[in-house]
Amino acid sequence: TFANNSGATTGAVTNNSGGTFTNSGTTDAVTNAGTFTNNSGGTTGAVTNNSGGIFTNSGTTGNVTNAGTFTNAGTTGNWYNAATINNTGTMGNGTNVGTFTNGGTVGTVTNNTGGTFTNNGTTGAVANNATFINNANKTTGAVANTGTFTNAGTTGNVTGNTGTINNSGTMGTMVNNGTVTNSGTVSTTQNAGNFTNTGTVSSMNNSGVVDNNTGGTVTSLDY
Repeated sequence: TFANNSGATTGAVTNNSGGTFTNSGTTDAVTNAGTFTNNSGGTTGAVTNNSGGIFTNSGTTGNVTNAGTFTNAGTTGNWYNAATINNTGTMGNGTNVGTFTNGGTVGTVTNNTGGTFTNNGTTGAVANNATFINNANKTTGAVANTGTFTNAGTTGNVTGNTGTINNSGTMGTMVNNGTVTNSGTVSTTQNAGNFTNTGTVSSMNNSGVVDNNTGGTVTSLDY
């Protein structure tokens, strides 16, 4: 057990499996396979949280590489996740191949194969190549999708879709070469894929397949 107290400073720390490290002061880089708690007011350098490691942050850290369990209510730099992150704080840009649940603020996100990214907060632009869920009343930036994207909130422009989108929320302009099911609202759409609509589309330039069902409105349609 190692406690680095408020006002104290330590160099780099390796906290092994079974170890407990609590930081309320200033520490350099941390490698963790045990239990590491960075308290409010605590500052660390980059953190590598290895498989089996439990890392809880309420303070400020540098970049985070996570292969364990990471719960963040503080502030981090950029990040890479291959395991589990739950965020209610503020995190930088990152890449996810694990399970990431955001209830805070995250920068740009690249969600790659094997990754599930669930947004209950605010994110920057998202490049989704796996599974991305943006829940009701939540906000994300522009989205490029090759995987499965489910939106019940608000997104920026969909800069390209070659995957599957299910939208019941609000989206900006869309470029679709994949499959879209819309029961929400989409702005100007370039469709060269399959688009099923029971919601509202402001205007569409279509060279693909459009199925506009009961309740669906396409204000302007250009074939």
